[in-house]
Amino acid sequence: MSLTREQVEAREGAIADAKIVAYLDDEVRKALQMLNMIREVVSALDGLSPSRFKDVLVASRTLKEEVDKVHRDLLSYISKVSPVLYHREDWLRATYKVRNSIDRLSGILYRLEFLVSRGWLVSPDVKTSISELCEAVAEVAEGFRKLLNLIPTKPSEARRSQYSPQTSRPTLSYYCLT
Repeated sequence: MSLTREQVEAREGAIADAKIVAYLDDEVRKALQMLNMIREVVSALDGLSPSRFKDVLVASRTLKEEVDKVHRDLLSYISKVSPVLYHREDWLRATYKVRNSIDRLSGILYRLEFLVSRGWLVSPDVKTSISELCEAVAEVAEGFRKLLNLIPTKPSEARRSQYSPQTSRPTLSYYCLT
């Protein structure tokens, strides 16, 4: 069965874009899992045993390896479909921004390992600030996921949400997609 011209033109997003969005969404979900690990460590920082922290580090390494595999698959897919991809550079920029975020999250875990291994105490104010920062990052990542999932189905709505006039501050899409 072949599609009519009207059916083809009615489809707003490309199939390749939808697949790239699925890869990126998977990476962002894994980044949120890593962020949850950081929150867990921060909340129990003073009483966390080094053996429990080692378990968290092993889980984060496994998660990072999974992200590396997804990232390699994504780059491979982009290179295969790049001749027909309209916004290839934008997709590559977004993938590397997500990748850099995940690298930074794993770096935070290694810095927390230093605190746990030394048995250093962290003041409640600092722990509260770190927890609030984690919440803010999680909010931004969830917003990015929502924006990503709009791209294949409602690209015009995704474009409009690049800047948030209610808060008069740029959203994550402003930083990732421009």
